[in-house]
Amino acid sequence: MYLTKLFVLVSAALGAVAQYDDFQFYNSENEAVAYAYARPNGGTPPPGYPIPEYDECTNLPDHIAGNLRSLKFESHTRHCNLYKYEGCHQHVGGYGTGPGIFNMNYWTKNTRSVKCYPKN
Repeated sequence: MYLTKLFVLVSAALGAVAQYDDFQFYNSENEAVAYAYARPNGGTPPPGYPIPEYDECTNLPDHIAGNLRSLKFESHTRHCNLYKYEGCHQHVGGYGTGPGIFNMNYWTKNTRSVKCYPKN
């Protein structure tokens, strides 16, 4: 009888830990890793255009592509590489180490695609 109660208690505890761990993973996967803005200091209407994933090329929308003025890094983002053409072709620069807002210079404002990387 005691062994059965102990087994049920341990199973419930392990289930709660597994569910908590899945909740943390789910939330971190759905957050953007960075945001792109068409104005300095993140000045476009919030929240900016989300860069959804690490190690994936993100083409910027027409209202920001060729007019990128700032990037906002979230807490786990180390840096982002900027590219002149869609599909992450012709590297023009990079910004890091996050988190924070980084304003673009003359050479990188013509960015049309972005690829970000996490902290190790």
